Amino acid sequence: MHNFDDIPQSVVQIRIMVAGIGGAGLNALNAMLAAGLDGVETVGISCSVPRLRRSRAGRTLQIGSDQRGFGTGGNPAVARTAAEQSSNELRRLLAGVDLLLLTAGLGSGTGTGATPVVARLARESGALVVGLVTRPFSREGRHRAALARQGVRELLSVVDSLIVIPNDRLISQASRGMSLLEAFRPADQLLQQAVQGIVEVVAGCGHINVDFSDLSTVLAARGMALIGIGTASGENRAVAAATQAIANPLLEELDLSDARGLLLNISGSSSMTLDEYDQVCRTITEQLAEDAVMVVGMVLDASLADRIRVTVIATGIRLADDLAGVGTLRLMQGGGCDVQL
Repeated sequence: MHNFDDIPQSVVQIRIMVAGIGGAGLNALNAMLAAGLDGVETVGISCSVPRLRRSRAGRTLQIGSDQRGFGTGGNPAVARTAAEQSSNELRRLLAGVDLLLLTAGLGSGTGTGATPVVARLARESGALVVGLVTRPFSREGRHRAALARQGVRELLSVVDSLIVIPNDRLISQASRGMSLLEAFRPADQLLQQAVQGIVEVVAGCGHINVDFSDLSTVLAARGMALIGIGTASGENRAVAAATQAIANPLLEELDLSDARGLLLNISGSSSMTLDEYDQVCRTITEQLAEDAVMVVGMVLDASLADRIRVTVIATGIRLADDLAGVGTLRLMQGGGCDVQL
């Protein structure tokens, strides 16, 4: 039985930036940094100076000189104008970035209005752009829900792949008496794991890395994306982790075979064998269409001990014009999360 101890590590030099836009985006980025986010540049973007002062990002950018450091009052049009006013600063910030990961909350001001502008400018500069956004709680009203749906539509036209997390699922998964911060933690963890999974595959963090052009082929499939994360230990841990990453009853409505591209990241300690690596790959490929493009990375992480973690990002998933039902977050057993869009 073979292991990965003697496989040399390859290094791919690319520039990755994670941007938190607006209040929710800044909060999500802070949570990612607190959990550990390596190998990337981070930037916080907002109209609000007080919010930027609380940001842990490596850099911050206040947009919209007309706002004088205040927020947008929840108006996406104001945020859009602010971003356009600061387009030169944004272009300088984004120059030379290979992969931009945007996180924001849709349904209010800066997240909804400014994020599409940032995404468009990044793509114009040659970056691959992936959006990771949240939708508001339904109890926040129809107006915010409508703004969020419009935000999704706008982002789909300017990003390469879009991942949406609906906040309503946090309520259904939260136990009685759970604090608001605790309720949001699974979504924050999901975003951090998704971002770190992408980074590990391409930024030289892993023992099997992929060429950036291959990653571009997967993430540039255009459309919605699906994330699955599974962790397992013990006998048959490889198959169990892979199955957990893709097993979701709601997938009957959104079959993984609909995906045009898939990024697979396999993490484990040095005890992980070549046979287990092959078992994960076979379990995943059995669910894919024959013409789907799959990119695989592998990371050795001693902290996982006897566990194997499988991260799947399926892209290029097309939805009907009616986006009212976009997004479902399901917490997986074993500490993983699954987002279906």
